[in-house]
Amino acid sequence: MAWVLALGLATSGCIFQVRSSARDPVAEALAACEQGLGEGVPSREAVDGAIQCLLDADVAHASEPRIHAALARGTALRALRESSPARAELGTAKGWGLRCLGLRATTAGRLEAAGGRVTDRVIAVVPEEDVPCLVWTVYAWSHWLASRGPAAAAVDLAPVEGLARRAVELSPGFDRGRPQAMLGLALGIVPPALSPQRDEALAQLSAARQAAPDRLNAAVDTAALVYGPAGEHGAWRRTLEAVADSRPTGSGWEALEDEVARRRARDLLAAGPPTPDPWEP
Repeated sequence: MAWVLALGLATSGCIFQVRSSARDPVAEALAACEQGLGEGVPSREAVDGAIQCLLDADVAHASEPRIHAALARGTALRALRESSPARAELGTAKGWGLRCLGLRATTAGRLEAAGGRVTDRVIAVVPEEDVPCLVWTVYAWSHWLASRGPAAAAVDLAPVEGLARRAVELSPGFDRGRPQAMLGLALGIVPPALSPQRDEALAQLSAARQAAPDRLNAAVDTAALVYGPAGEHGAWRRTLEAVADSRPTGSGWEALEDEVARRRARDLLAAGPPTPDPWEP
């Protein structure tokens, strides 16, 4: 009799529809905010509008890690677009990332037990679905540390590296190698006096560049954090010139990220090759 019931429902206008996938209101909100950035490199006004859109989405979808990760990314990129990034805004971006990591009950519990510090025990329970939180927290935190200088940065280097390693452990290929790019960044910002692992930084950045050859930030990080400090000035200059001379492509946050890379490359070239650090091994 099942076919009779189905026929009756169909003839009465009440039919079952099979959906290819359920709606994801958070993904739709994130896409709508990014769409507001428009085509090509977004204007400063468009970036401000997109970040406000994300803030509104955070109100509508409370405690959603993906929105906090997007806010960490967008706020950091807005700051880094300028030649003298606002340290306070980078701190705000870092804060969004850390809040993103604390939204899961297990992670939140361990953060509370550690007095808010990002310890190995906290990092160990970050789940794979929060890899975007890991990636953009490392990005914002690393650039915030760089803005403070090597002496002030030393105390935070271990948790930044730990978060990046967790992202690589969970999903190295996420978003075309972003975890590897972040681990290369985290290893590369270590001051010479603390014996940075430049070989591993180069390996991670190279893997990220192979996974996403159209992205520019990993190339700039390779030049700034590996080639320059190692005195490889030819490779340093060639890499930065290729980025500085590249033409804008794409749209949305990716386009802004590449614009940040071009700005960084131009500024580094204008400053000239780095002077060898007396602490460099």
